[in-house]
Amino acid sequence: MIQKILTTKRCISLKNQLRIYSTAVVQNSDYIKFNNTGQIPFPKGLILDQNFIIDQQEREKCVQESKDVFRIFSNSVRGATNFKRRILNFHSKSFEKNVPEYMPTVYSFIRKAFEQGYHEHFPNTIQINQYDDDTSYSCPMHVDAKSLGPTISMISLQSTAVMDLCVDPPPNVSQEEVEKMPPQVQVLLTPGSLLVMSDQIRYEWLHGIKQQEQEWNGSKINKQERQSIVFWYQ
Repeated sequence: MIQKILTTKRCISLKNQLRIYSTAVVQNSDYIKFNNTGQIPFPKGLILDQNFIIDQQEREKCVQESKDVFRIFSNSVRGATNFKRRILNFHSKSFEKNVPEYMPTVYSFIRKAFEQGYHEHFPNTIQINQYDDDTSYSCPMHVDAKSLGPTISMISLQSTAVMDLCVDPPPNVSQEEVEKMPPQVQVLLTPGSLLVMSDQIRYEWLHGIKQQEQEWNGSKINKQERQSIVFWYQ
């Protein structure tokens, strides 16, 4: 029998703050697949909240606010044309000044993530990624820099995508070889979902969105215009 993993959120009190962590339970899951070869345990620190932004109008507000800041701060936008992606960052003082003013809905959900205990410190950095309406868009497999702090969260908006994750290989493995590695964990990122990465999944596992066509449980995933809002404290 094929076994899949369902992450279950449990809450504990630590230093008078609410902490949320995930534990691996052998169950059927609609959103997380664990391709267990028997050689590795399910990684610690992966949390997926599929219903983080339930209301469609709230999701649409987040999308529009993101598009607006790309227009307003066009001189600060970085492009990754080979991955069909545009990137905009606000950090520290620019975060405090611009995100509450120009992205009030997005800011409210960053606060929600903090208040629900996903982050120990209130995030002070945001990265907005806009992916083209193109089936070949991608995000290369990578581990986020250690300097970005212990917890990184991502809100997915617009179209659905599948994120692949695998254990970070030795440094002599090329990026080309990494992109061909089969995923050990896959996560279905639906609009309005929140992915939180800390602990092992944050520092010891690669994550990314492959360039090729994607499917989930035999159904094709149509790669269309997509946004991700990534935030952290550093």
